[in-house]
Amino acid sequence: MPGLDGYSVMQAIRSKPAASSIPLVALTGSAMNGDKEKALQLGFNAYLAKPYRLASIVNLINQLLEKV
Repeated sequence: MPGLDGYSVMQAIRSKPAASSIPLVALTGSAMNGDKEKALQLGFNAYLAKPYRLASIVNLINQLLEKV
């Protein structure tokens, strides 16, 4: 995503009424202190940092889809 970061993309998605209820998960490879809180505060529904485990991702997706 040249020129964009995940926060910018998330905000663009959230600005579209038809897409405002889509669950968004922040995935990162370089987790810093406060990143999770920032992501959730800015509008992500969940946050995962590497290393990802497939079971964790599947469980998270299932949890988010139950709320839709």
